[in-house]
Amino acid sequence: MKKTMSCAEAIDHLNGKVAWGMLFMGVTYFLRAAEQLVEPGAVNSTLDIVSGITMVTSMLLTFWAIWPVAKLKIGNKLINQPEGDSFLTDAMNMSFKNSWIITFMTTTLCLAFQKFMDDWGLPVSFYLIFLFGFMAVTASLSFFYLTKKDDLEDLEE
Repeated sequence: MKKTMSCAEAIDHLNGKVAWGMLFMGVTYFLRAAEQLVEPGAVNSTLDIVSGITMVTSMLLTFWAIWPVAKLKIGNKLINQPEGDSFLTDAMNMSFKNSWIITFMTTTLCLAFQKFMDDWGLPVSFYLIFLFGFMAVTASLSFFYLTKKDDLEDLEE
């Protein structure tokens, strides 16, 4: 990373790494939800280990994303200029919006089938964990879709 950079550049560097962290966090929550579906035993223990690994990976990715920007901020090398938001910041904001809309629609759909789903006998925590994972994964995948290389190259031309 450069010795000094603008806030917009710093946030651009941060956004992609945060999206990867959200993807791993979502996978972690999916694994936690899957643990509630299987009987205690070898598979459940394996899911515990794998979800622990994905959780640590998510935390490391988030730290990796934040540390360079925090280091610049601490050293007063972050140039605070009034600038408009960058394309990547707009893409991150749009991915959060897309994720919220998709999760809201999924929740509404689940409520429509509530009586059928009640027969499954799953605890409420399963659905909450699953929806949180779903929201994190859809936000990260939406960001990756909005910022895929083909679109960025078209914008540069």
